[in-house]
Amino acid sequence: MTPNSYDPWDDAAKAEAPPSFFYGQISMDVWPCVLIKGQGKVPFDAGQHRVEDRRTAVELSITPLADQRAQFTLSRSLIAQFPEWYRHTWPSLKALGLTTPKDVMNKWCKCKEVGTGRTYRNSAGEEKEATVVKFLALYDSEDACRAAYYADTGQTPSNGDEPIPGFDDDKPAADDAQRQTARAFIETLARQHQGNMDAIRAAVANIPMITQQYPPDSDEFAQVVIEALQQAA
Repeated sequence: MTPNSYDPWDDAAKAEAPPSFFYGQISMDVWPCVLIKGQGKVPFDAGQHRVEDRRTAVELSITPLADQRAQFTLSRSLIAQFPEWYRHTWPSLKALGLTTPKDVMNKWCKCKEVGTGRTYRNSAGEEKEATVVKFLALYDSEDACRAAYYADTGQTPSNGDEPIPGFDDDKPAADDAQRQTARAFIETLARQHQGNMDAIRAAVANIPMITQQYPPDSDEFAQVVIEALQQAA
């Protein structure tokens, strides 16, 4: 449509929500699981589960670039054998040159949420379309991600005088969300490794999203593990 042929009625009929891009640092964990009705994902145990029932859980989290002023962490809990992963998220990473998912660790990215075409009803009975994360670009550093963000949006960095919403010192909302996500990861790993603290600490060692919120050697980290095991008992 050229500027001279603009028809507001036609434009209103064809209007779609503008794309919402997300910039941040990727964290990912994978672990073997089985799907149990009424329980969901539980850690795979060769002593009680069939190998043919084993699946791979993919826990994906993207901590926002502070400059974007996002006040939430983009997270997805996926199953590698389900279409959301092998038809959407993983192909978008392969298109960016990756040959294994582990190569995303600690990278920064530009991504967006896209619809899968699958619909479901939420707790309120409303029909919704399921969405997945599609990666559009990968960066090796925070500085590169930040530069891309400003280049893409045409914005300019602030002078630092004003606090970024969600990242000030008064219990930032984004930080709260990150702590909740990190805690959920630790609780899952605590159950998966049956309280083996060395194994749990090793599993999170390279996941900044977790270690920045709960240092593995801290009493707070150990307390989360203990509480997770008590809840599972």
